[in-house]
Amino acid sequence: MKTRATQPARIKAFTLLEVIIALTILAMFSGTLFAIIRGSVKAATEIRHVESENDQVNHFIHLCRQAFQNLPSTASLTLKVTQAGTPAMQELTVSGANEMFSFGPNPISYKDTTIGIRPVTSGPQNSEDGLPIYNVGITREDIIPTDGNQNNALIQSSGNGILAPDDQGRVWMPLLPDVASLTWRGYKSDDDTWQEEWSSSTLPEMIEMNLHLSGRSNPIRVVYTLPTTKLAGANPALKPQTPKKSLTLPSAGGNDGGAVAPPARGGRGTDGGRSNRGGRGGGNAQPGSPRGEQTQPRGGGPRGAGGGGK
Repeated sequence: MKTRATQPARIKAFTLLEVIIALTILAMFSGTLFAIIRGSVKAATEIRHVESENDQVNHFIHLCRQAFQNLPSTASLTLKVTQAGTPAMQELTVSGANEMFSFGPNPISYKDTTIGIRPVTSGPQNSEDGLPIYNVGITREDIIPTDGNQNNALIQSSGNGILAPDDQGRVWMPLLPDVASLTWRGYKSDDDTWQEEWSSSTLPEMIEMNLHLSGRSNPIRVVYTLPTTKLAGANPALKPQTPKKSLTLPSAGGNDGGAVAPPARGGRGTDGGRSNRGGRGGGNAQPGSPRGEQTQPRGGGPRGAGGGGK
């Protein structure tokens, strides 16, 4: 009996082309997934950065609001342009406010406080759109002690970086970083204008701050009211009421045809006639007559003679 020779079973496997196609598809999926994860991480980082930046801006706005609304009556404000351009660089100096920006080793100080911007000296000095980057800060003679032997010093100026003195020898304390511009304007109600410079002895009714952060297209505009603001123009109910003119009445008995005072209800006259009641005293003028006509007696009796009794 003939038997068929047993043949070896064929082993099924992937070809090299199939392996290459599978690896290519896996790489594409892996790259797409990695791009999605990287984009999510970047978006979350940017969101945290924006939230932190917004918190700093809100804190600075709140700090300025407290400083301006609590200015004493002896305070004065000076606003000057230090460098012309677009936008202009300004410095806002407040004098006579001993509790303005009350922090540091000397929270209560009688020195002048100046708010301004300073260019960044370390790190990237320009933003992605090519605009220079500044730091908003304040300067006061005693806000940052330069003596290293002071034990109550919060920070000390080392003469380098952001705490380096400027060309006038002033040391600045930073309050807000990554700023493209900071401009101020004072409102003058006499001619209804906003002025970029202010040197008057009186405070402006309002102060406007335009803050432009680096990397943002729209600036932030904040208007602060100062304690000298009068609200009568905005609320008619607070306007002072003008006193009404009193009506002066001419004396009775005039013949000019004008208004006369109403007759008084008097008693009986000493002449025996009734005074100021219908003109029963004879040919005298009746006070209640609108044109000053003379009234005729009622029959020529004893009552019309003016000297008779009742």
